[in-house]
Amino acid sequence: MRRDDGTNETARVTPDGPAGPAVSPVLPTVELGKLFATFGATEGRGYAPLYERLSTAIAADPGLLGLVAAAPEERRGPVLLFAGVHDLVLAHPDAPLARFYPSVTGSAVPDEDPLPAFRAFVTEHRAELDARLANRTVQTNEVNRCAAVLPALRVAAARAGRPLSLVEVGCSAGLNLCFDRFAYDLGGERAGDAGSGVLVRAEVRGDLRPPPLAPAPEVAARTGIDVAPVDVLDPEAVRWLEACVWPEQPDRLARLRGAVRVVRRDPPEIVAGDVLRVLPAVLAGLPPGTEPVVLHSWALVYLSPADRARFVELLEAAATGGPLTWISIEAPGVAPGVVAPVVAPDAPARERYATVVALTRFEGGARTDLVLARCHPHLSWIEWRDPGSGRRA
Repeated sequence: MRRDDGTNETARVTPDGPAGPAVSPVLPTVELGKLFATFGATEGRGYAPLYERLSTAIAADPGLLGLVAAAPEERRGPVLLFAGVHDLVLAHPDAPLARFYPSVTGSAVPDEDPLPAFRAFVTEHRAELDARLANRTVQTNEVNRCAAVLPALRVAAARAGRPLSLVEVGCSAGLNLCFDRFAYDLGGERAGDAGSGVLVRAEVRGDLRPPPLAPAPEVAARTGIDVAPVDVLDPEAVRWLEACVWPEQPDRLARLRGAVRVVRRDPPEIVAGDVLRVLPAVLAGLPPGTEPVVLHSWALVYLSPADRARFVELLEAAATGGPLTWISIEAPGVAPGVVAPVVAPDAPARERYATVVALTRFEGGARTDLVLARCHPHLSWIEWRDPGSGRRA
């Protein structure tokens, strides 16, 4: 179900993993080259070899960098480019480039240079790709992030002592609002609906385990907010979600497709609009006697620092009517007031910039912050950090 508030705002909230900083219009191809090189070295290496190879090659290719530089400034970067190309590959599965995409072939990436086929493909489909770069936003509705959502909600429910009313910011298709319809395996602990056909799985690192996954917290209401909601009943819209999954990760793609099938049976309510405009009304409309829980994963990263601060002000204002819980799953330094765990400066970049899972509760004019965990952006692993809610491994 989708509700539109009638606004027509520029896209602000789009959930995704690390997409890199905005690129200055000054010397765009030089800066873009550095951005693609960094993306390949940090995000692709050891995790997405095809995107690592393409990023490294594109970083040294002025023609392809110029294609990206022609996009609106806020949409220049590796993740959106690769999603746009992936979407076109899914639409043209017989194209020569498609044989490099396991999401199409079901086979491993060939051991040869993909750049010539990539360059030929984007040249042939330049107009379609330009339209995607100009009008689309990255919407990684990563269902495996429920590996952080569920234990965080368990902590929220224990502190609230009452049913929860969930509001997800940057919800995309609202799949993660349906977290309790999936099966779980967190470090060998199994819970949830084993018959759902969707398995949320993450490695558990460190000396602490997350709180018990069962029973699932009681949820009284579920509402999503997104500037461009994805209709799970629209095949073309769902294909864009698939395109935002990295093509050589079949488990992620299968999990997404399974979650879409589950959520299609009873989609959550989604409000279309700018979060800063619609959030107060959404919070005001939640069922009385419940704990408002505002949550998001890789959404605030797409807001400006000023708008992030304004977002927190809206939460504080809403909490004057009673306690409110805020769960943020963001890169370090993105959620205002959340202090990221200290990591050794010589640690690999993926460790230094690991996603931070935090729970903040506003009550009686006071704010209490807990850093619950660190995790991979797509939740391939989670490291629980809060001794008050975690268990010894």
